[in-house]
This record gives sequence, C-alpha cells and structure tokens, in this order.
Amino acid sequence: MNSEPSVSCAEWEAQRLRAQRLEAIRRLAGGMAHDLNNILTPILMASQLLAAKGREESDRKLLDIITASAHRAADVVRQVLTFARGIPGERKRLSPGPLLDSVRLLTSTMFTSAIEVRTAIPPNLWPIQGDASQLHQMLLNLCLNARDAMPEGGRLSLSAENVVLREPLPSTDVALAPGHYVKLEVADTGPGIPPEIAQSIFEPFFTTKPVGQGDGLGLASALGVARAHGGGLRARNGAPGGAVFEVYLPVAETPVAIPPAPPKANPGQPAPGKQVLVVDDDALVREIARTTLEVGGFHVITAENGERGLEAFVQNRGNLTAILSDTMMPGMDGVEMIRALRQIDNDVPVISASGFSTEGKLAELRALRVTAFLPKPFTPDMLLKTMAEVVRLPRPATA
Repeated sequence: MNSEPSVSCAEWEAQRLRAQRLEAIRRLAGGMAHDLNNILTPILMASQLLAAKGREESDRKLLDIITASAHRAADVVRQVLTFARGIPGERKRLSPGPLLDSVRLLTSTMFTSAIEVRTAIPPNLWPIQGDASQLHQMLLNLCLNARDAMPEGGRLSLSAENVVLREPLPSTDVALAPGHYVKLEVADTGPGIPPEIAQSIFEPFFTTKPVGQGDGLGLASALGVARAHGGGLRARNGAPGGAVFEVYLPVAETPVAIPPAPPKANPGQPAPGKQVLVVDDDALVREIARTTLEVGGFHVITAENGERGLEAFVQNRGNLTAILSDTMMPGMDGVEMIRALRQIDNDVPVISASGFSTEGKLAELRALRVTAFLPKPFTPDMLLKTMAEVVRLPRPATA
C-alpha cells in the first residue's frame, strides 16, 4: 500500500531537482552572457577597425578570422540564452536550402569519413521566418545525435520539402495546425529509437550515454527552437532502419527580401561639435567605444559606472549630443542612472547597450524615453550607424 506514495514522492523529488538545475543554468547563462559579450565587444570592434586601415593581405585574412570567430562566439552565447531563457532571437526571412547546405558542409568537416553525408534539397523551397543561428544549431544538434547513433559509421541524410497540412498533425509536444510548412529531415542508419525510451528522448538531461559523455540537452534544445519558431518536431524510426527527425517550420507570409549591405564607417565625415558620454563598467569596452566614435568625428568623455556617469552628465550637460550607457553595472546601473538624469533633462538622446537580454527592463527603459537599443557585442558600423541615427533625430522645441 505504501509503494505508490513512495514512487510519487521520488518522481516529485526528481522533478524538483530538475527544476532547480534548470534555474541554476538560467542564472549561469545570464551571468556568462553579460561577461562574454563584454569580452567579445572590444575584440570584434578592434579587429574591424584594424581591417579598415588598409593592412597587408595576410593581416586582413587573420583579422577576418578573428572577426568571424567573435561572431560565432556571440552566436553561441545567444544559443545558450535561447535554451536557458527562451529568448526569441532575431527573426529574418530566409531560404531553408542554404541553411541545410551550411549544415552539410560543417558535418562533412566535423564527422569522420566513415559517415557519409547526403542531401536532397529541392530548388523551390518556400521561405521561412526565423533566426538562422538558432535553426543552424538545432539542425547541428540533430546531426550530432545521428552521428552518436552510428559509432561504426553509416549514412546521414539531410532533406527538405514543402508540405501542406490539411488537418492537425501530432508532433512531440503539441499538434501542428493546418497550413503551409517546410519540413526539414535528418535521418541516420543507426539502430533506431528503442520503444521504451521514445517518450523520453526530448526531456532535458535525458541521455543513454555514459556519465560524462552527454548532457541530454541536444534534443531538448532542438525541440525548444522548433517550438519557438511556431513549428514542431517529430521522431520516428525509418522504414529500412535508423532514426528520422522531422522539423516542421511555418512558411513566411511575404516574399524573401534581399537585405541591404551594412553601412560602412566613414572617418572622412566628422561630426564637429558632437560630444558623447560613454558609460560602461568594462574599461576595454569604454576604450574601444571611444576610439570608434572618435574615428567617426565625435568628441568622447567616459565614465566607469552610473554614479560617475551622472556626475559627467551634470558637468557637461550643455555640450552633450548623446549618451551611450551599459544597462548592467555594479552600484548604480544604467536604468537607475537614466532615471536620475531624466529628472534633469528629458530630451537628451540615450542609447542603451546590453550584453544580454534586457527583456524584463525594456518597458521601463522605453518609459524613460531611451532613444535606441544596442546589443553587445556590436561592431563599429553598428555603433556609428546607431549614433548617427540618434543625433539626426529632431529635438523637441523648447519654450
């Protein structure tokens, strides 16, 4: 008679410990994102500033590697935050074909020659709306899962097709609504999915691998990305054998637009009389922001925290064109500083920068009339473009 309560208590305790572990990951992810993005910002900005100085071809290649690696590291930080906090990411219209082709190239390089990688990508795939970095990581997680299922080698197949659902289709967690989808498929020639674990493979931290060889987050993260994009994920065993994972992503509603080329920093167009206050607790971020803005023709003063920033604002109020402030700082943070300076000047343009999602503070920052938001790590072009847009905005007429 006592067996059922003991089992229920054990299950409840397991769920409680899992919830605590997930919460610890969320907190760790937030702290890591803030610190890593502060580290990546000066790396990214300095490498692009050096590349713009017309260096030797060999130097430019090395700087391109540094820049590309910094971008990849920033993508990893966003992926961790996406899993841990459900951050939506930057959604753009994109074609699934190049996405699959990129994953094919990466897996062909990463996996041993014992695994043959095949693709079947039709040319007329419908466009989708999504975060390319998240979708890339989702497909890579599925490919890594397939690789681990074939330790002696085998075949990994990547394919895609347009699908019209006439009625709801069951997926792993929720039924997919009728509509137009692109189905991305990752299939392997491994042993398939044992029936006894089929219901558990998408649970966080569930793994059949030995301790230390798997964290059980790959499939759970893939499911989270598919769900966040309004789609779903299905797993089944293939007809001749192996496992098949089907990702359904809803089709975008408007045609694919070619994004414009990013604006280039132009040091030949100075901004005489433009003075900017940069407030950030990271010395390297302050210095590289100063260098970048001075290249753009701005005069820059800096402060290492909110208290110093408020003092500098009061001392230079009549000459300041704009303020660039970090959001998270020890002591008086960016939000508190902006709240205090808005009691003095309600019109000075403010750019709020952050190394991780400020979703919980966005409403308050908007209420404080923050002019623009700049995510870390940012590039010199992003900073100068944002600053140029801010200083061109019309200022309210004074009485």
